[in-house]
Amino acid sequence: MTRAERRRAARKARAVKTWKKVAAGTVAVATLFGGMGVASTALAADRDSYQDTIGNSSFEAARNQYGLTKHMKNGAILHAWMWSFKTITQHMPEIAAAGYTSVQTEPMSKIKEVAANGKKFTENWYYVYQPANTSIGNFVVGTEADLKEMTATAHKYGVRVIVDVVANHFTSDWNAIDPDWQNKEYFHKRTGCDGPNGEINDYSNRYKVTQCHLLGLWDLNTQNQAVADRMQKFLKTAVADGVDGFRYDAAKHVELPTEVFDNKQSNYWNTILKNGSQFQYGEVLQGDSGLDYKAYANMFRDNSSDGGGNTASNYGKTIRAAVGSNNLDVKMVKNIDTGGASEDQLVTWVESHDNYANGDKESTGLTDYQIMMGWAVVGSRRAGAPLYFNRPKGSGGTNPQFAEQSQLGDAGDDMWKNKSVAAVNHFRNAMDGKGENLQNCGDKSCLMIERSTSDGIQNDGVVIANMGGDKSLSGMETTLDDGTYPDEVNGGQLVVSNHKIVSGTAKGGAVSVFYVKGESDPNVSVEAASKEFSSDNVKVTLRAQDADNLKYTTTEGESGSFTDGKVISVGKTLSIGETATVKVTGTAAKDGKKVKKGQALSASVTVKKVEVPKQNLAAQYSTNKVGMGVKKTINFNAGKDASIADWDSSMLIAQGAANDDPRVYRPNSMYEVPIDLYALYGAYDDDNLYLMWEMTNVQDVVDTGDDYPLSQGHLWQTQNLPFHIAIDTKDDSTCIGNNGGLQTGGSLWASNITWGGEQKLNNVVTISTNGSNGPWIYKGDESGLNSKAAYGPAANAATNTKKSNIKFGYGNGILSKDVIGIDGGWGENNGRFIGDMKAENQNKAKWVNFNEKGHNSAQMDDHYEIAIPLEEIGTTADRIASSGIGIELAATFGLSAMDSLPYDLAMNDNADLPDTGSQVNNSFEKSDDDMFSVKMANIGGEEPPVETKSVRIDQSDYSVDLSEGVATKQLTATTDPKGASVSWSSSDKD
Repeated sequence: MTRAERRRAARKARAVKTWKKVAAGTVAVATLFGGMGVASTALAADRDSYQDTIGNSSFEAARNQYGLTKHMKNGAILHAWMWSFKTITQHMPEIAAAGYTSVQTEPMSKIKEVAANGKKFTENWYYVYQPANTSIGNFVVGTEADLKEMTATAHKYGVRVIVDVVANHFTSDWNAIDPDWQNKEYFHKRTGCDGPNGEINDYSNRYKVTQCHLLGLWDLNTQNQAVADRMQKFLKTAVADGVDGFRYDAAKHVELPTEVFDNKQSNYWNTILKNGSQFQYGEVLQGDSGLDYKAYANMFRDNSSDGGGNTASNYGKTIRAAVGSNNLDVKMVKNIDTGGASEDQLVTWVESHDNYANGDKESTGLTDYQIMMGWAVVGSRRAGAPLYFNRPKGSGGTNPQFAEQSQLGDAGDDMWKNKSVAAVNHFRNAMDGKGENLQNCGDKSCLMIERSTSDGIQNDGVVIANMGGDKSLSGMETTLDDGTYPDEVNGGQLVVSNHKIVSGTAKGGAVSVFYVKGESDPNVSVEAASKEFSSDNVKVTLRAQDADNLKYTTTEGESGSFTDGKVISVGKTLSIGETATVKVTGTAAKDGKKVKKGQALSASVTVKKVEVPKQNLAAQYSTNKVGMGVKKTINFNAGKDASIADWDSSMLIAQGAANDDPRVYRPNSMYEVPIDLYALYGAYDDDNLYLMWEMTNVQDVVDTGDDYPLSQGHLWQTQNLPFHIAIDTKDDSTCIGNNGGLQTGGSLWASNITWGGEQKLNNVVTISTNGSNGPWIYKGDESGLNSKAAYGPAANAATNTKKSNIKFGYGNGILSKDVIGIDGGWGENNGRFIGDMKAENQNKAKWVNFNEKGHNSAQMDDHYEIAIPLEEIGTTADRIASSGIGIELAATFGLSAMDSLPYDLAMNDNADLPDTGSQVNNSFEKSDDDMFSVKMANIGGEEPPVETKSVRIDQSDYSVDLSEGVATKQLTATTDPKGASVSWSSSDKD
């Protein structure tokens, strides 16, 4: 494809996402049409699913025979999408043999039936997600008697059953709802919501997300206790019928027990989750700015007897982007967005039924091969319970979305039991509780997922997804214990000696599963995210398998008991160069090969705090080179055409470069609008902190063929994207800990942004490019950032938010006379490579003054300015004058930061990788994790000493006669840069 063709294709695919649209895109569209009624069966004695399975010797014998995991939260789930209960029953022996710990069914409620549609998929499948009452049985899954037969059969094979439940809404067709449920008190009112017919129109507003109607569906009044009681009865009936767990559709649309709306608090979740099941999880799609993802995960876990959590939808995007581009770079696939939850509270996938079946066809085009490769990664990793979605027969990939080769109620294609897929499941079951290490093999098309503990080769191994050619693994370092590991899929073997692979090959275009089956000894272990760190702290995970009496201690004085998977923060008290050790102990809970029951177990890890790595940027970049800002009142009007007449070059506090935004590092992303910060200025007076920043758009001289950024490049005019301004008031008593992550887990506005290294903060100010969302000011404490704003565009008593008096303006034109940056775009093949803005690459990069190339700065470039009341950020003019105030500005697009001032290489580390949160043509910088670590720009305080690059004494050698006494001579020195400080010393030695 030529560059012009790529441009045309990219423009056709272009979907400019505003920030609210990104959030709205996370809705569970599978619930597009819906309804629900009362349980049909009198409740049997309450059943305890965990005791009825894990506590049942017959079940345990079957589970162990097939090697399935003890805990549902750790095992693979087969999503038998649109299979009937009878179909699942018929395939139960194969399900167990393929290594699935659980099988997930469709919603079992009575539903609206359109007779003319029969059992075809097209325009028909979604009715299953639209209940008409709360009785068990519908035309897709079958009857309650079928359910009982299916669960009994599952338990004979050691498999457990998860049923999908729609507990947020009913069908949009009032007449289809059972008369017993046709009570308007059972549903939320359609008034008070801005969308048509009471629909949700703002996914950043939790009231609207939870109290308004999802896509016109009748939204259950979840504050009504009668509704909660009826739903609980329905679920308890299912558990009595043999169900072991539930998946809750559209869970984020039901308010948390702590959320109060219209002066009402909901007891819904606290009621319905007490149903006797052992594992429950919610479809909590990530991306909403107001969503407390961790709270949902904890709620499902705490109300289940053996685990629960949320869907990790963002990781599915990551995997689909990776396999869709044949790029399995560790940097891209390693991180799982947990939203602050633990990794064993996640349900992961390559694709879900929403991704596959909805109208946007987000994953429909993936081939069986790509799904298999994605499953090799998702299924073998330690985190979560991976869910394998079974597609309809003959559908997807290059085939139609619904080929209609199978009907509703039938089994789908056979990929769920493919040899490679099943081998990954077997590997996962054998590796339960083992550590994890990811590394690429040879190149980025080949990925190794190693699972091991230092206790011998039993149940150690590695899964390799290789989307390239055959790869020799000889000579690679590995975490595996020494021994020989056979490949379950391809028949080869891997030989390891001294933690190095001696021989072995990863077959090209295939999945390899090397492992040794067996039973591991009881063990404890401890894993640090990194053994060296420069941020506020480092996360350490405590592990145990078949062990009791679990304790941990740290040399920082922390101690306590733990369960497998507990994560603690270590290193808060350390200074640079100091270390901390975490030790875990326990006793073996059973006999092993080398360990006897009751034997003492221990393990430890030591971490070290190190200096923040120097970024060593090219000379164009600087921080406080001109000065520390000034004390001056800046006058401007809020909104469009804000004047910058009161600003001058003496107020420059951070200088960036033009054309260093992430899109230029991708081969096909120049059609995107640039997010390109250029310069940051600062001032203050007795009342306000003033900031002004410049943004450049040099598309007019770099790539005129892609005209979209030329017409849409003024962000204040065309986009609604957030700026985040981190502020350090130099007040340690109000410093925000946890690297600025949320107290509840995750990051502010799901931005994946944190602040570490040399950066401290007391406030984060957030406002959108056009000012329509914000201003917001967030504060926190040592546990992290508070997700509820201290100040906002309006007062809100429910969140204790006060009205902010921040003023924000924007307009065309910038103060800078020159626009200097690196020329070119279109990625590495056109001279743009990761790190080209570093000092070491100064002579390799093509630095230019774009104005000299004809760039129309007056028309293309923009400025933004903001006045922040000092009182709102907790400081004073006197404090700024004496101690200063630190600033880090981040400009975002998609989820994450795209550029910053002062510039941080976190803006560039993944710029060349395909994006995982939007289109693969885009840069991964739109979705990756960014921790700012450079020194902030300062306003006020003492002038810092100027760093000396070089110094020379101006005079040449000379002689003096000392016989007549003391003699003096004045010497001068020249420094680079001018004004640098120099210390002198002399000696009477040669």
